[in-house]
Amino acid sequence: MKTPTLVITIILVSLGTCFAVLLINFHPGSTNVAVQESRDTYTLAASFDHRRTATVKRFIDSCLEANGQLPVKEQAAVHYTLTNGGLKVEAQKEKNNAEAMTRIKRMYQDIRYQIIPR
Repeated sequence: MKTPTLVITIILVSLGTCFAVLLINFHPGSTNVAVQESRDTYTLAASFDHRRTATVKRFIDSCLEANGQLPVKEQAAVHYTLTNGGLKVEAQKEKNNAEAMTRIKRMYQDIRYQIIPR
């Protein structure tokens, strides 16, 4: 009599755990993009549907050279960290001229279009 109860309890706990994991990992409408500018840096931080990570990576790679710089006359230094469903891009203003910062801001706007679902 105790064995069937134990089995049923294990099954219910397993189903509950699976359901909780699905709820945590599946939220297609939750997108957050914040662009912040300080005296020294220009930063974009975003969280988005993890299924868009590969698209975002391809887009960033198409914008930046292998060394993390925009292809402009005077190189623009940009550092980014991409995780599954998260992105942080930062540009140091002192390392970039006005033209480079304009291109970086444009790239940030374009990244937002890649992250926000249409």
